[in-house]
Amino acid sequence: MSTKWIDRKGKEEEVDVGAVHLYGNEKGGSFRIEWDGTNGFGEYTIFVSGDKITADSECMDGNDDKRFLRALFDDIISQIDIKW
Repeated sequence: MSTKWIDRKGKEEEVDVGAVHLYGNEKGGSFRIEWDGTNGFGEYTIFVSGDKITADSECMDGNDDKRFLRALFDDIISQIDIKW
């Protein structure tokens, strides 16, 4: 399943999350999202250390524009199968 989003130039794109990986140790952890879409493919990594959260978006987002990350999380949410 893919999620539609509008890039910085106003073009509609689609993105599909292929895998999510979680890593952690005593210093913190990371959350890596592998994605594929109409604008290419790559990884988006979120790092957590204490109360600080940073990310490497491979130039897909910036501090003032996080619409690509929102599209990735929308796609992840659409794939979640919630069990009761």
